[in-house]
Amino acid sequence: MITAKIGQGCKVIIDQIVWFLSLLKISPNVLTVFGVVMSIFTAAALAMGRFGYASALLIIAGLFDMLDGAVARISKSETTYGAFLDSVVDRYSDFIVMLGLTIYYGSHNRLLYVVLSGIALMGSVLTSYARARAECLIPSCKVGFLERPERVVILILGALFHGMDAAVWVIAVFSNWTVIHRILHTRRYLKENSPDRF
Repeated sequence: MITAKIGQGCKVIIDQIVWFLSLLKISPNVLTVFGVVMSIFTAAALAMGRFGYASALLIIAGLFDMLDGAVARISKSETTYGAFLDSVVDRYSDFIVMLGLTIYYGSHNRLLYVVLSGIALMGSVLTSYARARAECLIPSCKVGFLERPERVVILILGALFHGMDAAVWVIAVFSNWTVIHRILHTRRYLKENSPDRF
């Protein structure tokens, strides 16, 4: 009940922001690019160990990630190029943020977490790639539960509650499990529905 009310309240605020931005005729692509700029500042904060600032910046970057699509829909300015740009920029944001964490762990000589950050980055990027590649072969491949919004929330919680080590472990393990799940799902679908293509 409480979470539903919080969600409704947040939706009202976001809807007002979207309405205001659409009135200003701000291009959704500008919002997309601004989101990746915020990711650069986030990475810098992470690299310096300023996790409190990083959590706030992650929230702002995540907000812009939601706003670009919403503004495009309300202003009827959705384009194929915009969707493509958003997807590419999201991957840049993933790389940049995890690079900040890698620098942080490297500067503290924590080799295990440097490696884990790399594994988390691989899983993060391959999660979207596996889906995109699978959907060239099958109708849909949305299985798995650790996509970009979940990863961002995990990083925010890790930064806020001094649990970044745990956050990196969770992303490293479960993002790669999502990739494996999508590989197995695609294999099973092709085997059952397109044996000639298997």
